[in-house]
Amino acid sequence: MGVPRKVLVVVPAYNEEGNLPSLLPAIHDALARSTDATLDIIVVNDGSRDRTLEVAEGLGRSLPVRVISHPTNLGVARVFMTGLREATASAADDDVIVLMEADSTNDPELLPEMVRRIGEGYDVAIGSRYEAGGRYHRFPLKRTALSLGANALVRWLFPIPGARDYTIFYRAYRAGALKMGFERFGDRLIETRTFVCNAELLIKLHSARPLRVSEVPLVYRYDLKKGRSKMPVMRTLREYMSFVLRSWWTLGRARHKGGTP
Repeated sequence: MGVPRKVLVVVPAYNEEGNLPSLLPAIHDALARSTDATLDIIVVNDGSRDRTLEVAEGLGRSLPVRVISHPTNLGVARVFMTGLREATASAADDDVIVLMEADSTNDPELLPEMVRRIGEGYDVAIGSRYEAGGRYHRFPLKRTALSLGANALVRWLFPIPGARDYTIFYRAYRAGALKMGFERFGDRLIETRTFVCNAELLIKLHSARPLRVSEVPLVYRYDLKKGRSKMPVMRTLREYMSFVLRSWWTLGRARHKGGTP
């Protein structure tokens, strides 16, 4: 495996004017002091109704930030597709593409270690609440129950060596793994519409080519979050059940036949 020449950090943003001024400099500082790779921060503004676009563009005057905007709010899955397609278009196979939340729950100090894991040969490095030292911190009870239940179910049905936190945003990917996913699935790489896309992306990439996965302990600091949660809990729960049943059937049949899902 080669040394990454570039680290691209994709930050989905919907009404995050209060979080970006501290988050984007923290991303830059964490990576600038730990790697010689070129840094590119891609903020995907998903039709925000506050000053997110203005704030992100202002930060781009002093930081390596570029902004892509959806004219209206299209949801997290469409943001993933926009950001990942933009990042893979300018990345070499051994470069690193990171997805992280904009709401201050994902500690930028984990970035150097996540990038290092990719440099060691892993395809995915996950900021994990289930790795020793990781945990939920002041996470709402309903969200905790959903997260624990969804992770347990998906791990059982779709075991991926090295992966325990299937539902977290915060991951570093080898760009080549994402490119292979797009080659295999195209626009079907992400078909769900809610935060279920976190699990869907990992599972589909692994089905395209078995992944080498490593986890880095993440303390998920919900108390640092500014603004309301964007997750529709009941809709997400329903989509998890639909996705699990559909994927278990589709991917299971493909594995049995030795074909492509």
